[in-house]
Amino acid sequence: MPPLTAAQSRRVDELAMKELAIPGIVLMENAGINATAVVLDLLAEREGIGVGWSRITILCGSGNNGGDGYVIARHLHNWGATVRIVATRPVDTLRGDAAVMARIAVNMDLPITIAGDEDEPGALAAGWGDAHVLVDALLGTGTAGAPRGRSATLIRAANAARREHAALTAAIDIPSGLDPDSGRPHDPCIEADLTVTFAAMKTGLTHDHAKPYAGRSVVADIGIPPSLIARVANEQLG
Repeated sequence: MPPLTAAQSRRVDELAMKELAIPGIVLMENAGINATAVVLDLLAEREGIGVGWSRITILCGSGNNGGDGYVIARHLHNWGATVRIVATRPVDTLRGDAAVMARIAVNMDLPITIAGDEDEPGALAAGWGDAHVLVDALLGTGTAGAPRGRSATLIRAANAARREHAALTAAIDIPSGLDPDSGRPHDPCIEADLTVTFAAMKTGLTHDHAKPYAGRSVVADIGIPPSLIARVANEQLG
């Protein structure tokens, strides 16, 4: 299966919803469930501990990538992990499927902290020093340019926690700050041990210069038939 550009990935999602009638929220739920399984594999492989002993911090943005993060937090909690969510925006300001997933997390009383404009990366990293895994669900393939504001602060904090406290980092779909097509990092950019991308590999993740930021990249199924993915790849590449 050829890797997809960001535009191709959006096209695949659009066709899955339009032609196959798969609701976007189902794709998001599938993404979160399967990403959770990969994160748990990383935890067992690198830390050698079961989920019930794990402490996991999930960084959630305001778009669909953040929605994936709320799903992951919910399933990790259900499996027995101690989770905390750090979000860039309050839940009541979110829209669409991400808002639904965030509201479920609120209804489950999962701990959610909203990052502040005055937060310092070093202080945040120190507070996350007990985390076994940090999950980057801040910015997805639909984001262009360098991260700004609270997203940039949380990226810098995650990288500091990885360096100073040896926290493993798992990026969702694409490391926040990495161009999904070229694989070139913006400033700042998440430095991940593992990237869980969805439906198909992203073009940017195939470049050697992306590996220091993406780590090992794996593709997780979200319920879209391979024939549809291949069709879009052939349409765009042909």
